[in-house]
Amino acid sequence: TQDATIYAYRNHAHTAGRQFTTRLFRDGIDIGMVLNRSVQDAQVFYEAPAGGIEIFRGDVIRFECNFDTSDRDYQTEVGADLSRGQEMCNQYLMYYPISLTK
Repeated sequence: TQDATIYAYRNHAHTAGRQFTTRLFRDGIDIGMVLNRSVQDAQVFYEAPAGGIEIFRGDVIRFECNFDTSDRDYQTEVGADLSRGQEMCNQYLMYYPISLTK
């Protein structure tokens, strides 16, 4: 079994994005929130807390996106076009080792 360590992360959304949280589940048990950052912070890679987050084969990572569109008078769609008020919810994880397939 090959495990991984998340050592950095980056969240991305457009103007309606507020807070993104990442939770870790192991053996069906919610281990808790492992990453938490406002989307309005600079969109750069941030170091993971406490020297990294260990991930084991079979773990589940749940990424939650919170948005506020209360100031909009139109329906917000998923997409990359800011001129049309579209939104997205992305998280990029940097981890080692490179491959988890073996």
